[in-house]
Amino acid sequence: MAATLRTIDATVSADGVVTTAEPIFGPCKAVLTLLVDEKVPNAVTRAAMDESTEDLPRYNTMEDIRATLGI
Repeated sequence: MAATLRTIDATVSADGVVTTAEPIFGPCKAVLTLLVDEKVPNAVTRAAMDESTEDLPRYNTMEDIRATLGI
């Protein structure tokens, strides 16, 4: 029997119950990728937050942005 991977939106409750946005027929194996809000930023996010923003360009109008981009 051939197998395919599908992406299906789902919600996982605090007690671990998975509710899918569409029906799943028959028992099947699943691989879950979870989008979890982190209360504490990870090292990459912390490093990005610590970067200086002083030298970044600032734009006040769409015209400023277009002029900078040459469009």
